[in-house]
Amino acid sequence: AVTTGLGKNTAPWSDLLTVVDLATGQTTRVRTRVGEPGVTVLGSGEPLVVLRHREPGALAVHPLADLLAAPPGCPSVTPAACLPLPDDGHGDAQDPRHARVFAATGEGVHRARRDGDSLVPEPPIPWDAPARGWYLRLDPRRRALWSTLRGGPPDPLRWPEWTNQAWRHDLDTHTTTRTRLGPGLVFRLALARAHTAFARIHPDGDELILLDTDGTTRRVALPAMDGAPRRGSTPWEGVQRRAVAASPDTDWVAVTRGGHGEVHLVDAATATEANRLRLDTPLHHGGHATLLPQPGGRPGTSWAGE
Repeated sequence: AVTTGLGKNTAPWSDLLTVVDLATGQTTRVRTRVGEPGVTVLGSGEPLVVLRHREPGALAVHPLADLLAAPPGCPSVTPAACLPLPDDGHGDAQDPRHARVFAATGEGVHRARRDGDSLVPEPPIPWDAPARGWYLRLDPRRRALWSTLRGGPPDPLRWPEWTNQAWRHDLDTHTTTRTRLGPGLVFRLALARAHTAFARIHPDGDELILLDTDGTTRRVALPAMDGAPRRGSTPWEGVQRRAVAASPDTDWVAVTRGGHGEVHLVDAATATEANRLRLDTPLHHGGHATLLPQPGGRPGTSWAGE
């Protein structure tokens, strides 16, 4: 299930939801609600497509079979069930073992359990910090939710002062741990076999941070980017960024150097750069990256540039 984001627009504009059945190749496109919704697909036998909306916040539930049965022409659809959510939701994940869906908000991680074609709310998981996470990742190997907590001054011009913590919640023991990562801009993370990887951008120097399963933190310095965010400006518009990618089946971590068309391939087991790839795209704004392990443990990589 794929939702549309802002793209090059400054405000939400699209209400389209696209669904693809990977087994049959059947596709459909429907209209839901204008915004930039998050999306999860919950369950396998009779899946539910769960959209996380903002302003007003809600978890909207659509049975996948109903969406696939929609006629052509992008008709409007009504959710089968809806749960209220704070307006500042950003970040989604699901636990396939227990049919739960999670949504990150300023209050904490809201969770809901599947009950037929509906959701039953459960108590939120608190951040337990003067900060919040802006996205979620499910670690399937270690059965945990991950996020990065951002705190500090809300003014984006003061982004070098932002605080960052790795946030991990064990889904089986219900325990939460936090690890300080350092100031600056830390966004999406990547999950390797025995490490969680974060790219940190700061005017005093960028680095790849590798957090081991035993809590050990190692740091790999990264060369500066031309056009990187500077002090006194925001870290979002007209600047270069980094994307990070890994796979739970390998120790390899890839991090891009936006604007330079370079990808640093790091062995997380030794915290050393094993290779540096130079591509035929500048990878503006960091691009997008995924890492696919190949037979023999070698990493296969895929990149997309802006």
